[in-house]
Amino acid sequence: MNRALYIFKMIALCILVLIAVLLVIWVLLSPGRIRTYSEPTSLSEKFVMDVNGAPNGFFINSKNTDNPVLLFVSSGPGTDDYVFTDRYRDMQLEDDFTVVYWDYRYMGIAYDRNADVNGITLENLLNDTKAVTEYLKERKIRKSISR
Repeated sequence: MNRALYIFKMIALCILVLIAVLLVIWVLLSPGRIRTYSEPTSLSEKFVMDVNGAPNGFFINSKNTDNPVLLFVSSGPGTDDYVFTDRYRDMQLEDDFTVVYWDYRYMGIAYDRNADVNGITLENLLNDTKAVTEYLKERKIRKSISR
């Protein structure tokens, strides 16, 4: 019985160390700030706004806002994908698109530990997608956003 308890404690300790290491790596990889560009037609924004009653986070990056809009939905849950985009600069998405990195309900920069996660449903996410698309059209980031 003592051996089983010892093994359990060692496994639990390894899991805690792994989680701590992953958190440190995440903090080190996180740029902590939004990328900016010097082009006169560029756009760099980071904000949280209410969409259908829930906070949603956005990073918008583009070297030219006349480029088509690409809505990049966070893989979630928990963190946003924006912190990992510096590792994939060779894709050059922001050269060819106005990229809207979207942290949907309570994810990433819109995280709320007291949130009612039962509100994260497929129906709500689809409704939020429509609302976000309409918002981007109203902002006139680009004259038209195709669906």
